[in-house]
Amino acid sequence: MTMAFTLVGVQGMLAQYARGVARAAIDEGARAGAPEYAGAFDCQRAADEVLTQLLGGALGADISVRCVNDGERSTARVTGVIPSIAPGLIPAITIDETAIIVKEPEYGP
Repeated sequence: MTMAFTLVGVQGMLAQYARGVARAAIDEGARAGAPEYAGAFDCQRAADEVLTQLLGGALGADISVRCVNDGERSTARVTGVIPSIAPGLIPAITIDETAIIVKEPEYGP
């Protein structure tokens, strides 16, 4: 019984960490795509860099980011699944979050 509680606690900590990294990735991506001259590629590159650095390996294997830039907003969405450390005992956790930032106009001299 103690082992089950330990596993649930570890899964909870991993889930919180992964959600925090996912949120940081989409926030960073949306910010990178926010300047008027920036596009979806800039958003995608920044978000992927955060995910790769902080959530590489098996924990982040099923998590992905998609960026869209419609000219007025920079949008980054992260989706995926955090695998269970004890399949059959503890369910996997789904992540689906979005960050939207209004494009920033470029002011010149």
